[in-house]
Amino acid sequence: MELCLIVGDPKARLAIRPYSNELEEIISLKNGIKCQLRPILPEDESLLKDFITQVTKEDLYYGYFSEISEFTHDDVANMTQIDYDREMAFIAIKKIPRLLAWFV
Repeated sequence: MELCLIVGDPKARLAIRPYSNELEEIISLKNGIKCQLRPILPEDESLLKDFITQVTKEDLYYGYFSEISEFTHDDVANMTQIDYDREMAFIAIKKIPRLLAWFV
């Protein structure tokens, strides 16, 4: 077996854009609570799932324009495993990891 190393153009764009730390920011909410606003990460899946269980069915309907009884693991994985070049989702979290908001 013969192996050959092929080197690509170092200036070429990645197929999936990596996470950008520049978009992270500490913000103050109207009630004075400070939280971190940042792009969502794949590791946030459990935080997002917990957050969704606290959202009313009416708010879910207005967000998705259809009745949704529950989100599957695949649904939540699709919401957290994103290509930061083609789509963006932000979350707001307190110091104690608890999701306060999710913006798509």
